[in-house]
Amino acid sequence: MKNTKHYINHGITWLTVMILYTLPQIVMAALPTPPAPSRGAVAAGDYIGGAKEYAFDIFDLFGLLAAAIALFYVVWNVIGKYREAGDSNSRVSLPEVGVQAGVGVIVVVFVIFLIKEAGTVL
Repeated sequence: MKNTKHYINHGITWLTVMILYTLPQIVMAALPTPPAPSRGAVAAGDYIGGAKEYAFDIFDLFGLLAAAIALFYVVWNVIGKYREAGDSNSRVSLPEVGVQAGVGVIVVVFVIFLIKEAGTVL
């Protein structure tokens, strides 16, 4: 009985090793290629041009991040002003919250406009 268990365990081990050995050969997938830059394809071997194109995309990404930070900052301030207006002994009124929200929207739109203009300069 003990000898039979040994052969079964040995067979399972051998089968597992063979499956793990042949699995990478069965599933040979090609490596993914990086996407082309947003401003067009780069000629093969033009590493400087490729770096410039990808730098433009990275600049756009940082611009988007700056716009998101500006949006969060505006929302944070408006929520703080609204919380302050909710206090019973506060001198802040709800129209002031609306004015701050309106100015915040103008600031966010202006930041997005500046980032868009900076992207066309590159």
